[in-house]
Amino acid sequence: MEIAAFVGENGITADLFDKGRIVVYQKTRDSWAEAREMEFQLDHALGIKGMRLQMQDAISFLDQCRSFVARTVCGIAYLELDKKGFDTWESTGHPAEFLDSILRNQEEEVGSPGVGTPSRPYPVEVAPGRYRVSIKEIQESPQGYTSKQALQPFLRSQRFDRLEIECIHVPPWIEAEIASGAYGGEVNKGPAETIISLTRSGEKDF
Repeated sequence: MEIAAFVGENGITADLFDKGRIVVYQKTRDSWAEAREMEFQLDHALGIKGMRLQMQDAISFLDQCRSFVARTVCGIAYLELDKKGFDTWESTGHPAEFLDSILRNQEEEVGSPGVGTPSRPYPVEVAPGRYRVSIKEIQESPQGYTSKQALQPFLRSQRFDRLEIECIHVPPWIEAEIASGAYGGEVNKGPAETIISLTRSGEKDF
């Protein structure tokens, strides 16, 4: 099992526009070891085409690894990784602190949806900048879309002020997003359902 992380000179996850390196960590029994690394820094001055080429070089280096984490993963970087089927994560800290957590979240996911499974829910705008979606049906289904598969495309591509998520329980990957500071979050647990209110912690370029 391999997970790639982009880290700065201090060994802490960094933004892809910072100077740093991509490190591929490999799970060996109960510990993680660095398998390979490459220096990397996205360059705004190269324009969209140039940055896409940079990401393609990075993806070639990653080889069979299909999980990537950085302090932020958005814009051109996210789109290029998503096209190649990567699981992308945002986290702040030293990789040793969160690699096991990311692995557990990945193992929670179930493969591709089949015939007769719930359709992918998509957030509906109920007021300017405010969206609402229910993931209760897919959480109740033993197979099909996961909450991450359903919501991450929206979170990575849509500007919003608030996203209200109706659910049975809070997905671990959303807890990780809130804990990392990627989003602000409030959780209100009721007798029949839980409502998560996500807000952006800052503006991102898409």
